[in-house]
Amino acid sequence: MKSAKTAFSSIMRFSHFSVLINLNYLALLNEKKKVWYFKNKSFAINY
Repeated sequence: MKSAKTAFSSIMRFSHFSVLINLNYLALLNEKKKVWYFKNKSFAINY
């Protein structure tokens, strides 16, 4: 019983960890998109 409990808690910890990674990845993608958008916007304004 105890081993199943520890396995479950480790799985929960791992899933929490992967969710954090995914959130960081999404934030990074969003940041890149924003940078790309502002670059293109400034290019359009300069053009």
